[in-house]
Amino acid sequence: LIGPDMQPLTGAMRLEEANILPGNTLTAVIAAIDLPSQPAEDSAPVQEDPLVVKDVGHGIFLKTNQSIFDAHMLKIDVLDSWSGLKDPSSLEKAFPSGHVVLSHLIRLHPEDVTFLLPVEVEMPTCVGAATVWRSSTRGWAPVEDATFGDGRVTVKLDHFCDMAVTGQCHVKAVG
Repeated sequence: LIGPDMQPLTGAMRLEEANILPGNTLTAVIAAIDLPSQPAEDSAPVQEDPLVVKDVGHGIFLKTNQSIFDAHMLKIDVLDSWSGLKDPSSLEKAFPSGHVVLSHLIRLHPEDVTFLLPVEVEMPTCVGAATVWRSSTRGWAPVEDATFGDGRVTVKLDHFCDMAVTGQCHVKAVG
């Protein structure tokens, strides 16, 4: 198994759920298993909080611990237009020159909740994607630790908001 940092996972693990999605994408729920060298006779059982990956549609995945999913009923809405965004005019003003939206416009729920553990959001982008933007009470701001690769972007969030990805459009005329 390969972890989110593209390094092999080590140690004992238990496969709790596996799904094959369109395009032959495998998603899995795994839980680390601690193997004590000598079992303690009077120790209480360890409560596991497995890492879970959920496909929420439109090629978007959420990854966090099961306890976060259970406590907050995480959800994503893909918005049909800019009008559904919070303060869309300030987003457009925040773009660097020449940037256009190169992803779905999404709203992540619940808003106004800070998670105890981060939630990883992975979504498809177009070629040229360079900046992830998130809404806040002060307008729109770039997400500093976004990871881009293979037509996708991944960000870790401690609270939800509206989100969009921008970059230079790389459309070439054919013919």
